[in-house]
Amino acid sequence: MTAGHGRGYFAAFLPPVAARVPLEVTGAQLLARRAEWDRELARAEADATAVGAALEVLRAECAAQEGLLRRLDAGWDGAAAEAARERFAGHLERARTECAAVASVHAAMTEAAEVTRAARAASAEMAATLDAPDVGGHAQPEVDLMVAGASGPGLALAQACASWLEQVLVPHVQAQSAAFVSLCDATADTMAGARQLVADALDGLDGLDGLDGPPATEPGTEDAESGAIDPPPAEPGEYESQPPPAPADDRPHHDPPEPTAPAQPDPQPLEPQTLEPQPLEPAPPAPGVLAAAEQPGVSVPDSGAELAEAGPL
Repeated sequence: MTAGHGRGYFAAFLPPVAARVPLEVTGAQLLARRAEWDRELARAEADATAVGAALEVLRAECAAQEGLLRRLDAGWDGAAAEAARERFAGHLERARTECAAVASVHAAMTEAAEVTRAARAASAEMAATLDAPDVGGHAQPEVDLMVAGASGPGLALAQACASWLEQVLVPHVQAQSAAFVSLCDATADTMAGARQLVADALDGLDGLDGLDGPPATEPGTEDAESGAIDPPPAEPGEYESQPPPAPADDRPHHDPPEPTAPAQPDPQPLEPQTLEPQPLEPAPPAPGVLAAAEQPGVSVPDSGAELAEAGPL
């Protein structure tokens, strides 16, 4: 918004009016609201560009998964292959759903950027009509002279200048300011509606959390992600002779304590013992004597003298 000599209308005419009557808005505030249009458009375009780039990546990933699934169909057969195809198909279907949701968000952002761009253009065109180069047929230099003359030495000239300012300039600037504020409000409402388009599209992403995951792997088939084979269910009575596995112990484990020698009792003082003589049993006879005594007709000497007289056996 420029007037003669490259100076903005509000920057040129608001200060002298504000010196005479109170205004609800300043020139800096009006210019700041005008600059917000450009910032809003820049944000909308940047968001649409970023999400568009992410959408291209998602579409490329979906295409790659579709190619891998076709190769899997062509080169793998059997129950494990069927389970893997089912699982991969579930992942692919979820990826397609998410890709479509992001595409709807991107479309909303693109539309929001277009609405913001159109609102900015229309508002700028209307604001240009408010940037009047003159007021009541007087250009800015003449208006500046009347502003200075209103406080000049000549009474008649001062009264004439002051009267023109109050009757022409002040109402003109007040009307232009009100029109521009209304334009800024309408533009802000339009841009807020564009942001709401994006918010509604983003709310649709919350439903993706409720999507079902890929189907569970059937018993006896291969897990497509880990490659492990789930064991089939046991037949009745197959494992009855084996005890069930002990439940996992989640308690913290500690090393067993080191073995220690048992405590020895304190030695007790020995009691004095009295030895009593035990009767001696007679010694058994010699083997030769016992043998001779057992033979018939052989007498055993009763004394040593008889043994000497008998001589050797």
